[in-house]
Amino acid sequence: MINGLRAHLAETWDVAAQAREGLKQSLAIIADEGDERAPIDARANLIQLAAQLQALQTVIGSIEKRLVVQHRANVASKRLDGMRLRRCVEELQG
Repeated sequence: MINGLRAHLAETWDVAAQAREGLKQSLAIIADEGDERAPIDARANLIQLAAQLQALQTVIGSIEKRLVVQHRANVASKRLDGMRLRRCVEELQG
């Protein structure tokens, strides 16, 4: 979805840098009603894509929170996580 948003931006505006900061810059461009480089229909489509992205980020955040709660309540999950942590420490120690 983010790449689709960038592709649409590339047709109208300079594409902002990639990664989180680039995404923030792109969303700021879309939100700026004073920026008249894009036709009204293109801006409306970009606003719709940005809203969908925001909704998706909200859903993902909610899922992540539920997973953390489930992990903390599950003994086997915590044990596996501890085993993974020990392996990482052992690998770092050489």
